[in-house]
Formats: sequence, C-alpha cells, structure tokens
Amino acid sequence: MKPGQLFAELWQIVEPYEAEATLAPWSGRHAAEFGRLVELLEAASTAEVPAMVTDYLSRRPVAFSCEVDTPQERAFVVMCALDLAAMRIHPSIKTRLPGRSSTGGQMLAAMRAERTMTGAYAELSEKGFVLPKDLLMPGKERTKGLEQSGVALAHQFSFLSFVPALQKNFRLRPMAPPPSQIYVSNDAAQKVGLAPIAEDPDDLEFSVSDRRHRAFLDTVPHGAITDARIENQVSALLDKGAGLVVLPELVATSSAAVGLAETLRRAARSGHSVVLMGSGPSEERSKGLDRPFNEAVVMTGAGEVLFRQRKLNAFNMAAPRMKQCALPRADGHDDDSHMEDCATGSELVLCDILGLGRVMVLICEDLEQQTPGGDTALHAQPDWILTPVLDVGLVFGRWEYRRAVEIGRKTGSRVVVSCSATLEVRSLGKKNLTDTGPGAVRTGFCFDGSVEMRALHLETGGPASGHHMLVEWNPRTWKKHKLVEEN
Repeated sequence: MKPGQLFAELWQIVEPYEAEATLAPWSGRHAAEFGRLVELLEAASTAEVPAMVTDYLSRRPVAFSCEVDTPQERAFVVMCALDLAAMRIHPSIKTRLPGRSSTGGQMLAAMRAERTMTGAYAELSEKGFVLPKDLLMPGKERTKGLEQSGVALAHQFSFLSFVPALQKNFRLRPMAPPPSQIYVSNDAAQKVGLAPIAEDPDDLEFSVSDRRHRAFLDTVPHGAITDARIENQVSALLDKGAGLVVLPELVATSSAAVGLAETLRRAARSGHSVVLMGSGPSEERSKGLDRPFNEAVVMTGAGEVLFRQRKLNAFNMAAPRMKQCALPRADGHDDDSHMEDCATGSELVLCDILGLGRVMVLICEDLEQQTPGGDTALHAQPDWILTPVLDVGLVFGRWEYRRAVEIGRKTGSRVVVSCSATLEVRSLGKKNLTDTGPGAVRTGFCFDGSVEMRALHLETGGPASGHHMLVEWNPRTWKKHKLVEEN
C-alpha cells in the first residue's frame, strides 16, 4: 500500500476515537516502537509501505518490541511515524537537515512524485485528500504536533494533513506545479501588487433582466478600456518586483487573458511571479443556464496559465445598494434585490506554489460563504486567500474585513482583497475617479492572520490617482485595529 493512502485510511480508523486519542492521550510518538517505525518508513526501498509496518498494524510478529496493542492505537502510532517521516519532503522544510541524509528512501520519493502529478499525496475515494500540512511558505513558524491549543486529531501532526472532501456537490482540486513551471523567491513573495483597473463609472457595463419573476444584474467589463489597463498595470507591477499581482472581480474579458499572456511572453519574463488577472465572464457557457461563469485566470509572470477558478456562490445585491451606486433596475423591481446573472462553478482549486505557498482564490461572495471556501480554509489552511471583489470602497469594518479576521485568525492565512473603483465613484456621484478627493476610494485590503490583527487598506482618488499599488508585506508596520468601547 502507498503511504499517503495508508495515512488516509488510518485517519478514518482513528477519527471516531479522537477524544480518547487526544484527551487520554494515546502513546503515539512516545510509544517505544515509534522510532523504529520511523526508520522503516524513511529507509523504505520501494514505493510501498514496508511489510513490517503493515505487520505491526495487523498485530503480527515484528522484529522490535511493541508497547501499544489495540488496533486503533497502533494506527495512531503509525500515523505519527508517517507524519515525522514526511518532514523530509515537506515543501517548507530545507532538503538537508543536520545529522540526516539529504533524501529519504524510495517511498518518500514516490510520495513527492505523486504530489507533483496529482497535487496530493493521496486521495481516499470521495472522502478527502492527504496534503502537506498548512503554511507552506518558507520561513513561516511551524507548530509542532501536540503543541497547538485545543483538542483535535489534526493538531497531532506537523507535516501531513487530511482535508475532507467538499459538501453540496462541490469538489476540491489540489495542484502542485513543479518548480520548473513556477517558483516565487522569498523576496518577491513579500511584494504584492494591486490595481483597480475599472476606475470610472462607465468602465463596467451593467444590464438587468427579469426571468421567472426574478431580477438579475449582469456586469461586463468595457474591454476596450480594461484590457489595455490590465496589460499595462500588470507589466508595471512586475517591473517593480511584485511576486504576486491580484486584480479585481469582473474587470477581465476573455480576450484580456490572451492579450496579457502574449504581452508577458513577448517581454520574456521569468515564471517567478503569479498573476491573478481578476475575474470576468468566461468563454464557456453553462449547459443549464446558458450563461457564462464568473471566472478568474491565474498565470505565471511568463504568461503560462496555472489554473482557472470559477465563482462558486452568486451574489445577491440589495436594492438600497443598487440605488446608492446608481445601477439600473429591472422593470417592476425597483425595491427588489438583483441576483448576479452568471452560472456558478463546482470546483475549488488549492494550488501549492514553491516559495509562495498554498494559494486559494475565493471570488467575492465565496469569501463570505462558509461552504465551500470557509470550510476548506479551516482544513487546508492556505498561506494566501486571494479575493477579487466588485464592491463599494473597502472601508474599515465592512464584510471583507470581518471575514478576513474570522478566517485569518483561525488559519494564519494572508488575505488579499482587490476591488475596482467603479461602484464607489458611482456612489459618490462623480464622473471620474480623478474627480474624487485624494484617498477617497479604498480599492485594496491586506490582512495577515498570523500578525496581531494588523491590516492595510490601499487608497486612491483625486487628480493624481495612482493606477496601481505595490504592498511591501511587513504587517508589523501596518495599523493595528482594535475595538474601542464608546460611552
């Protein structure tokens, strides 16, 4: 049996005994046989779990003394041994470790190869995936097993995690592109670029319709304007050293992705950066609704598409917000909310990028909803949650901030929200972004869940409006938000 598959199956055996295993606690890594099991796994000469380990699980005779006897407790000991052995192939751990050989045996090499091909060490039927444990960015502090607060089976492991399959007909797709395709240096990973792209009221085209007595709002970028801005602003940010660029929701046409990729290829850029070029209507239309998907394209700085993420939860805009932003309303629906007129996707991508870490894209409402984004974040604990939105200004206390705090505090994730200026300029009754006051429009928001509730808002507006912003990711210098009681 392959080790990733074994870990997943043992998880299913041990999980019903979670309270007993963690509160008692079971011997686990303190068992007398633990060290010998680790040695067997690290030195395995084939891709399969050594026979002596499976003999131990089956309570057959083995060539070492055993302290643990019950099947479920032995399963737990082997899980702990697999976890420690997996340290050698964890993406955030240096290959060479003091006092240890630079590589493990064939079993660990096969685990690494399996993850490169499929994105995971193993998939257990329709129950979930075995992945490297959270926070893959190099330099991040790792919490050792048994040292986390709270009692949970997941807290016992430092290098392996079991991420359950998604509910409600959603599916998870892990990815782990090889370093030859994409690698982001530590310096570049600390520089994040944002640009509103849609700046003025008419940069986005809004239309409404009525179907089956329900009002819908459709939003399409004005490609003649936004396509050129995407190419110009992404190129400018990459020239300034950005390792990650995040653009807003519904600013990109399908032609923009082709144009940007060609621009990046002509510039002969390296693949050492990641560009989320915002979202927009997809070329493909859903078979049921005959509507495009709200789809974000993620590519390398060399113009190679890594993956596409479709919005999973449509947004329902309330009537007061539509009036505030001077948006059209369907006939007879002046006081009704309008549903986003797009098809919704069913697949959530987790992309592990060497140097940058685990990346998850949650488009606007997907950040707000617990299913599937919130649930996946709690289990997979991504290094980055990237969220393109179409919203009014990102003022302190709005839903993006509250949700980033809620998820980031539990996961340690970095949350980046990128918003266009169009709706805020509309709500201010201005004809152009340059007609607003300096700093009047907030189009970017950064939050680091591992650094004391610190957040950074990015502002634009006024005659000297900046078309893009580069964030040096140093939360210690950011504003620390706190609640103040008012009498």
